[in-house]
Amino acid sequence: MENGKSKATPTTTKCDQSNCSFFDTADRLSPNNPPMHRFLTLMRKMNAQCCVEEELELNAELIYEKSAAETRCGGTVDLRVTRLTFFSVWPTSGNWNDSELNDETILGYTVITTFTLPDPNERKRSKLHEAVVRIPFLKKDGSSDKEPLMNYYFHTVREFKTSLGNDSITAKNFKIIGSFFAQQNDLTNVCAHACLRMAVNSAPWTTTKITNKDINEHLGIDLTKRKLGHYSGTPTLDNGLSLIEIKTVAKHFGVNVLELNFTQNPGIDYDHYLYPFIESRCPIILGVQGWNLNSNNSLSHVVTIIGHTMNSDRWAPKAHKMYGGYPITEYINAASYTDHFIINDDNFGIYSTLPVENLRNLVVPAKNPNLHATMAIVIVPDKVILPGYDAEQIAIKNFKFLIVTGRLQLGPKWNPRVIKAINSADIVARTILQKREEYISYVEKFIVPTGSQLQVAERTRLNQYPDLIWITEISLPDIYTGNKHKLADVIVDATSYDKNNPFKIVDVIFPLIQGHVDLIRNVGESETSDW
Repeated sequence: MENGKSKATPTTTKCDQSNCSFFDTADRLSPNNPPMHRFLTLMRKMNAQCCVEEELELNAELIYEKSAAETRCGGTVDLRVTRLTFFSVWPTSGNWNDSELNDETILGYTVITTFTLPDPNERKRSKLHEAVVRIPFLKKDGSSDKEPLMNYYFHTVREFKTSLGNDSITAKNFKIIGSFFAQQNDLTNVCAHACLRMAVNSAPWTTTKITNKDINEHLGIDLTKRKLGHYSGTPTLDNGLSLIEIKTVAKHFGVNVLELNFTQNPGIDYDHYLYPFIESRCPIILGVQGWNLNSNNSLSHVVTIIGHTMNSDRWAPKAHKMYGGYPITEYINAASYTDHFIINDDNFGIYSTLPVENLRNLVVPAKNPNLHATMAIVIVPDKVILPGYDAEQIAIKNFKFLIVTGRLQLGPKWNPRVIKAINSADIVARTILQKREEYISYVEKFIVPTGSQLQVAERTRLNQYPDLIWITEISLPDIYTGNKHKLADVIVDATSYDKNNPFKIVDVIFPLIQGHVDLIRNVGESETSDW
């Protein structure tokens, strides 16, 4: 929290496991709260050495939280706000304002709101109002080197600012790259509020930071009439936000959204639809539904997807085709090599991993009693109107037609291999959103043979591309998994869709590729290592 100011001098504690119990910290500040434990677990995993604790003054955002809770509960509410900030080093001086505590050593922070409510049966309610954790890493014993997590891709991250101290106690400011986390208080905001804040606030192309106040005021929510969340003696029939409200808020705060209802489109695998957006650093609000055996009724929830893991040794893509299974596909979607989506779930915490198969619809969604994906709202850059999944279908159709008919050639070495792969549905497609300038830079660096330059005609062709394009990278399984390479790119306009010519493409990059070349990588992967 950038503008959060300390009430008093911050307290600095050494995170020695023999003297500092994170369980005691959780019990003291936010008891029985899984996201709190998850946050502290990540700090322990990254070998935190220093914790700075502050009680914060109430700024405008927090004053609203207190006032809204009082309106909701119909009585006086006390609000205590604590900020914890962790660092990877213990400062030589032992002081919070030591120069060793800086942008390089900060691991994460969280702001904890503790409400004391009028009803004695619901006296205390403590939640993580917000938190940011840097992209996780491994730290070897006795070494200052930070080793990226292997095959973890944190795509939806950006720079956030926070601070220590106040105007009287010389404040220190910090920058941290990570994903925004928020937890509902189940009183004046719900899981949809948390997901909206996590998605919009983490979008890499915006500096927007929306609050619960922004959401409620934009939607005109009167907490004396509309009882969000759960509180003693109040009805719970209208305790969430609708799909229309979620979209309305996202659009109002300057981001474009695309959506798909998987229940109404059972022929589309949810993970295949979402994967191009994830690779393209687009935050996703994913709706899930299941059957709660304890209460014996339907349960609905939303989480925010911010990344994925990859498993290049995965058995399923090949075995699925050989041994048989549903669905029958014409190619291998890159999502087939994904084990997990990295999510922020306000019920369980930041950077959790969701096994992809857990939400797949193996039966018609409307009749699926198991936990399954129901809908997705995707935060995308302005002007993007075509989903990556649709662009991929267009790209695959064109690629197969052009190769099989001989209108385009990959050369005597690769052409017969690719034709064989097409006939056995064994080609891999990975689709990613790119700005035209980004793609031109990529072409110049990786596709053009070493020592040569783009010809005038080639550069002119690239300069005529739309501002935003979907790139479908075509590969073979062993090149994709072993080399992280591809054989060709098919380019589709992300900003338009011609109903009269639905399979129109922008271009196919063949002449510039010599053999196979590197896949496109995004900025969000800067702290990731591959196997």
